[in-house]
Amino acid sequence: MKIPKQIERVCDYCGDRQKFKFRGNFEAEPDSKFWYACQRCKHVTLVSIEELNLQANTNSQGNYRIYSASETYEIGETIYHAEWQDYGKVKKKEISSSGYSIIIVEFEKLGPKKLVENFKQ
Repeated sequence: MKIPKQIERVCDYCGDRQKFKFRGNFEAEPDSKFWYACQRCKHVTLVSIEELNLQANTNSQGNYRIYSASETYEIGETIYHAEWQDYGKVKKKEISSSGYSIIIVEFEKLGPKKLVENFKQ
């Protein structure tokens, strides 16, 4: 299994669901436990290979829609952007200054991006 550079989980220290960045292998069990640091509070925690496998199995590739600017999306919905070849989760919805509906999507590889939704030509 490829070890992800970043995961999302509840931080034991700050109590919020945050992104955790890979910090290294656990010396005593280098193939089954890994250090990850909370991006918010910088608390470092040990994550087992079982937890990573569970996250991989419930990853966004399971249930998603292919992104199209003409469609409408809900917060929490997973989309696949074919041009960028990346999966993302809709985190927020906004209206732009020119009146367009915008979704903020947190992509696995690219990070947060703003995309247009419900675009009528």
